[in-house]
Amino acid sequence: MTSPEKLTSTVDLDRVRALAQPLAHASGAELVAIEWKSDGRGFVLRVLIDKAGSAERRASTQDSAVDLEVCADVSRALSAALDAADPDPVPGHYSLEVGSPGVERDLRGEADFVRFEGQKAKLRLSAPLLGQRVVVGLLSGVVDGHLGLALGGEAEPATVPLATITSARLVFELGAAPKQSKKTRK
Repeated sequence: MTSPEKLTSTVDLDRVRALAQPLAHASGAELVAIEWKSDGRGFVLRVLIDKAGSAERRASTQDSAVDLEVCADVSRALSAALDAADPDPVPGHYSLEVGSPGVERDLRGEADFVRFEGQKAKLRLSAPLLGQRVVVGLLSGVVDGHLGLALGGEAEPATVPLATITSARLVFELGAAPKQSKKTRK
């Protein structure tokens, strides 16, 4: 039986990406990310897609979400392409998942920080910011490799070097509840 470490090292994610990109495009989607993870029961190859052109348009998470039919189309096509690929870029047993990154999507670099400017995000940092390694604030632009992050109660946005961000994701908040209309008695 192949050890998890050996199986992980033999996965060719660049090759998977090269197979997945044109298939996503053919289904009206664009590739966001490819993840290879162990989920406790085995390995999962997760392919995340948005509607085509979402990154370029800086579309919101709601406007860029793909529907289930698109995910199924990409999954079927990619599964067949992976099965036919020689050599196999993902040897061994695994589950293939194709889906949308969701409203609390991971932010994967400068382009995402720019795309989602004005939205709330949670960042994990390698160096503390105001004594904290985990901070939540509104993304407020990127300048010279530094992310502006408006923290609650601070007049000016904090400046976070992009190199110190170990992970980041959007934070979804429900909007204010709609006002209840007052019923008049007759």
